[in-house]
Amino acid sequence: MDKKGFISSSLLYGILALFLILMLSTLAILGNRKLSMDKLKEHALTTVETGYASSGNILAIYDGFQKPTDNNWPDQSGNGYNALLYNLSETDHSLDHLNINSNSYIDTGFSQGVLGQNITLSTVMKITHLSEGQGLWGYYDENQAGLMAEAIKIGNNLAVKFCYYGTDKNQVCTNINADQLLNKKIQITVVIQGNQGIYLYINGISRDSETNTSSFSPKTDYSFVIGQASGGANHSFTGELYNFVIYKGALNEEEILQNYEVDNEKYSLDYISS
Repeated sequence: MDKKGFISSSLLYGILALFLILMLSTLAILGNRKLSMDKLKEHALTTVETGYASSGNILAIYDGFQKPTDNNWPDQSGNGYNALLYNLSETDHSLDHLNINSNSYIDTGFSQGVLGQNITLSTVMKITHLSEGQGLWGYYDENQAGLMAEAIKIGNNLAVKFCYYGTDKNQVCTNINADQLLNKKIQITVVIQGNQGIYLYINGISRDSETNTSSFSPKTDYSFVIGQASGGANHSFTGELYNFVIYKGALNEEEILQNYEVDNEKYSLDYISS
């Protein structure tokens, strides 16, 4: 082989070797990406299979797929806090949720002594109507030291507020623009730390918080009610309730995100812009 032919052959082998190296590198990158995606999928599946975070601190789980019987909504946590439904008919129960209106509410039957000062309330719901004073949950004593979540009309705008009444009888609240929530199936998580403040999460993402100036510490043993902020019809929630999970204690952000992943897999939640 002459010198020219040798050089041509060397160049050809060099090009083939370079091509082989590029192919192997590409396959390695794709393999690593696939491994990363597989790990993410495995994490999501494991999260869903594992279920809600910090399950040992769950007081009650009310699931929309569990059809109530004899006005009794079974507690799926196994703790026995079966809730009583008031003014809900058979037609108010759909395949995976309850239709709550101005006359209906749910009495969990457990008191502030069970909840304590630090609690987490998580629910998948859809607000179908907003009016001033409308409440999603409530817990009141004769001194109005309790907690509530309300949709309050402020001027010409509607804002959804999540509040509690402190021991000084003033409200400590977070809020979000109601336009983002109306007719959207979302997960709302509210963390109340009695000596720190209140924290609002929408679909697992922190949206607002308010440091408190007054402790959350009701004095009497009134029942915790879902669907009303207080006894009046004008304080009632109107919409769809898919589930309600009640924790004794404050969840951290990782646990809240885990619960969102579980609920999103189960209920296919709507997207909310930040």
